Amino acid sequence: MKKILACLLAVLLLALALGCSSGDDKNDPNLGVYTAKTAEYSGITLNVDQFFEKGFTIELKSGGKCKLTADGESANGKWTLDGTKFHVEGGGIECDGTLENGVMSIDYDGVVFNLINEA
Repeated sequence: MKKILACLLAVLLLALALGCSSGDDKNDPNLGVYTAKTAEYSGITLNVDQFFEKGFTIELKSGGKCKLTADGESANGKWTLDGTKFHVEGGGIECDGTLENGVMSIDYDGVVFNLINEA
């Protein structure tokens, strides 16, 4: 009887631990859709539609997954955040930048895209 209770207790504790850890990830304030508003190149700031007619977004998902969409074409990717240092890769691109308080800036081949999470 003690073995059965010990096994049930272990299963219950494992279920609670898994439930709590996945819940924390879903409450990450950085998750959501970031929409590019401007792009900067050589000191000139332009509207992002001058680069992408149909827009550019990055959707940050739990588990370090993301979806990048540019001009209606989408690709899955991965993202990491270390403090405010942001890294994203997927769909053949890899860029670094910053992410803080719902504002993301990423550098891609010398063009800095500024994205905002408007959620």
